[in-house]
Amino acid sequence: MTSKRKNGFDNGSQMKKSRNSGDDFSQCPDFHDNATMNKEAEAGIIESISLKNFMCHANMEFSLGPNVNFLIGNNGSGKSAVLTAIMIGLGGKASVTNRGSTLKNFIKTGKRTAEISIKLRNLGPDAYRHDVYGDYIVVERKLSYDGAGSYKLKNANLNVVDSRKDELVAILDHFSIQVDNPVAILTQEASKTFLHSKSPHDKYKFFLKATQLEQTKHDYVNAEESKRCASEIIKEKGKLVPEMEKEVLHWRQKFEACESLDTLKDKIFHLKQELAWAIIGEREKSLLPLSKELKSETLRTPKFDQKVEESEAEVKQVGDEHSKLQEKVKRLREEAEALKPQRVAARNNCIEKKGEVKRNQEDYRKICLERDSVAGDKKQIEQRIKELRQKDYSDYDEQRRARRDRICNLELQLSSHQDRMKTIDNDLMQFKAAISTIQQELSQERHAEKTVLNTVRNTEAQLVTLESARTNTLSRYGSWMPEAIRRIEDAFRRGRFTKKPIGPIGANISLRDPKWALAIEICLGRPLCAGFLVDNFNDERVLEEIFTQVCTQRNQKPSIFTSKFQSVLFNVQKNTTPYPSILDMLVIQDPIVSNCIIDQRGVEGILLFENSEEAADVMQGRPPNGFNQAYTIGGDLMVSYPVFRIYSSDKNRAQFLTPSVEDVIRQLRNELNQHNSQLQKLKLKIKCLEADEKKNVAEKEKLDAAVRKLRQNMSSHEMEINELKNFEEPQPMDVSTLESDINELDAKLRELNSKADDQLEKVSIAQHNLAEAERQSNELTKLLVSAADSLEPIRTRFEELGDELEMARRNQKHYLMKKKEHEKKLLQLQQECNAKTADLQSDLEKAQQICDRIQTSRSAQNIEIEIRQIEKRIMSEEKIRGDRNEITQTYHKKREVYENVKRELNQIENFLQKLEESLHVRNQWFCQQRESLSLRTRLNFIVFLSERDYSGTLEISHTDETIEPIIQPKAKRGSQLQASSSKSLSGGEKSFSTACFVLALWDGTSSPFRCLDEYDVFMDMVNRRITMDMMMKFAAGKPGCQFIFLSPLDISGVLTDQTRAQIKMRIFEMHPPERGLTQNTADDNEEDAD
Repeated sequence: MTSKRKNGFDNGSQMKKSRNSGDDFSQCPDFHDNATMNKEAEAGIIESISLKNFMCHANMEFSLGPNVNFLIGNNGSGKSAVLTAIMIGLGGKASVTNRGSTLKNFIKTGKRTAEISIKLRNLGPDAYRHDVYGDYIVVERKLSYDGAGSYKLKNANLNVVDSRKDELVAILDHFSIQVDNPVAILTQEASKTFLHSKSPHDKYKFFLKATQLEQTKHDYVNAEESKRCASEIIKEKGKLVPEMEKEVLHWRQKFEACESLDTLKDKIFHLKQELAWAIIGEREKSLLPLSKELKSETLRTPKFDQKVEESEAEVKQVGDEHSKLQEKVKRLREEAEALKPQRVAARNNCIEKKGEVKRNQEDYRKICLERDSVAGDKKQIEQRIKELRQKDYSDYDEQRRARRDRICNLELQLSSHQDRMKTIDNDLMQFKAAISTIQQELSQERHAEKTVLNTVRNTEAQLVTLESARTNTLSRYGSWMPEAIRRIEDAFRRGRFTKKPIGPIGANISLRDPKWALAIEICLGRPLCAGFLVDNFNDERVLEEIFTQVCTQRNQKPSIFTSKFQSVLFNVQKNTTPYPSILDMLVIQDPIVSNCIIDQRGVEGILLFENSEEAADVMQGRPPNGFNQAYTIGGDLMVSYPVFRIYSSDKNRAQFLTPSVEDVIRQLRNELNQHNSQLQKLKLKIKCLEADEKKNVAEKEKLDAAVRKLRQNMSSHEMEINELKNFEEPQPMDVSTLESDINELDAKLRELNSKADDQLEKVSIAQHNLAEAERQSNELTKLLVSAADSLEPIRTRFEELGDELEMARRNQKHYLMKKKEHEKKLLQLQQECNAKTADLQSDLEKAQQICDRIQTSRSAQNIEIEIRQIEKRIMSEEKIRGDRNEITQTYHKKREVYENVKRELNQIENFLQKLEESLHVRNQWFCQQRESLSLRTRLNFIVFLSERDYSGTLEISHTDETIEPIIQPKAKRGSQLQASSSKSLSGGEKSFSTACFVLALWDGTSSPFRCLDEYDVFMDMVNRRITMDMMMKFAAGKPGCQFIFLSPLDISGVLTDQTRAQIKMRIFEMHPPERGLTQNTADDNEEDAD
């Protein structure tokens, strides 16, 4: 039996009506509910589509209208990908889409998964389980690159209702959605195969597929074949019935002729009674040793209790002392931590007080300078008054001549000084440039010296590590590593770890070829090579404590990778390439280490190249699929995605993955000698540069002194010239003004002296406050040092008590374990004794039920031997006559089988007869249905041709299985030429006739939505406009159906305003996605026309 989806054309509504009426011919597509079709669809149409990493779309989401939807855009914009997503998202197989052979072909390049989400409307009386799903059903399908996938069926609140595909099939059957029906969803490939094919047979196949008659016919053929095979099997089985009847008669005769052996069996009965009481006696004797052992073990119980109590007391005593010390350590640490903020505050206070002292001293200095300046002004005024009072105002002409001569002389000297200044400035610029050049060279050389010095120190440290690694290879990971491993082993023995940590990871790795050591070590990195693996977070915490104790430097602490240990190696199969990957070069025995390296670095997708040029050519061109990184033998990294980049390596040797330590030590020593030689050369060069710098600086300072002296001379000359030029003729002077100025300066001097005294007092106070703050800071520092000194012995004792507590707990655990073993043994003995006693009591009750106690001195073995001898005698008699029980069972069994077979054969024959009658009726219905659908398709085709004033028909031959469109275009209507087939039509006329054929089939399907991909590519504007009008009229006549049209052409010129006004329409314009980016624009433009 086939599902409803494959049981005929117009399957959804037809099957619902057949349940009510019981008439097979009610499945005819003429029976549509017009009241339902004339209103907007309530169930089954697509509300919205969401795509993530599907084909060319990285992230796209848009909503569809309830009636007509256009998806337009250039080739490559992802229109057909949306159609493919509808088919795949609703459970379709990859082969149905003709876009890929497997589902992983639909995942966007570079991604591992893809997701499709389709929202279906679920309203009205035809809603599917509305009480569970609500107004919408969201179908989510996830595709994975490894071939896995999953479904999620969500309700309107986005809560997951089911994840089975059977539920999705039930939903699609309920809504009559057929993703594999080419009329419901017509892809480009299906259109090329069936519609644009010139073969009438291909069109007939399309007709059968579209109407689902092909599946129905196939089901009927299979039913006929199954009926034929069943008939042949029944005939073969019918031949066996007479033989079975003879065999039943034979065993019946044996059953009737069998005689009994009652006497011997009665004797066996009495012997078995005696055997039962003999066994009881033997079991009573065997119970005595077990009781004695149980009593002995019970007496040992107090000794174990005493040991456990002593160990518990010891644990309590040590634990109390340990807890007290822990509290004391905690208290001291808290006191020290409490002092730290005080110490920081004291230091900040010192800094603040120092700043205050400096500010007060600066203010005092400014006041003193101002006071000196006022005193100088006062002295000058007094000198001026004295000069004025002593001045002789005779001979003014001689003074004027002397002033003019002095001005000329001074101007000549000033000009000479200016020329000298230019020369010195030029020399200064040259010296400054030379000093700057030398300083730059010195900076570079000193940086180089520092780099080489660090390299020498690192090399010496590596040499020390590798020297110790001669005896212990773990030392190459750090001098503390052997101690860390020892502590890890000890902690594991004491049960602190759930599973033993694995590490260092590099110690578990070996290479197939040592030449790749540098490249692989650079790829893995120091954190991974020197890291450790733990199974859980508790183990991580314990390992972190161990590393904190043994690692002296924080930057040397190894990384810890926490992940559940899995003993199964990851499946990381890649495409074969002529170049090895890093995973190919690794030899790792432990799958846990392999899984960690794969998970952390993805080494299965990183290639290795010996030649840098070859690596650049491969990674810059077209790298193998799944390989985006590559390393050269020198450690250089090349990345191809998203853009090609090269990262050079600064290392020239491997530290952890080298197989020979001696070779590395020898190489390091050579490098150390070279670095030391380079360091000496750099020091010599720096010394020479410093001497040159010192010499140039001395010359520059001489020139600076000369410049200062010249500027002083020039300034004094300019001042003297200005004074001489501005000299006023002496007149009788009134010195009262100058004397009043002197009085004002005296008052200001007294004020400044008072300020200076006050400021000096402030300086003294600030210095006193600074001394007090420094004293408090020193006292807090001493308190912190004292607290640290007093904490150290307590912490040492605390650690010793921790070890003692651990030992006491181990002893306690040991005695508890011994006590449990004793109790377990005691319990086992008690249970065994009770079990045997219970068995004995049970056997005793059973024996009493058989008979009263029989006193017997015979052993159970002797009685069993006698029973076996009698049974042998009975068997020898039964060999001659046959076993009565066996004969009885065989007779009844064969008679039952014979009767069952005879009854089943009669039932199957009756069923096959009814099946043949039903198939005959179904074949008649199939032919009638086929003729009805052919007639309806032919009539609809003629009607749609008339839209362009064409005439024609469809010649459908079910015998030859062909469909041939016969079309008479309008231009040839009145001619004497006969109507011709589609082969003689133009491209546009042929596309128009194909569209009429599709619309004729559309009129007979009840799918809630119909999709058509690139229906108008080969049409001219006239045929395209007419076809568009036909489709829009068809859509207007079916407002209860949803239509999705995909076209690479602009439809604005073919949609009239009347069409836009009559039909609920949405137009989506899609731009090509930006391939290679992580985010795409899914819905560029959306136009609603209602």
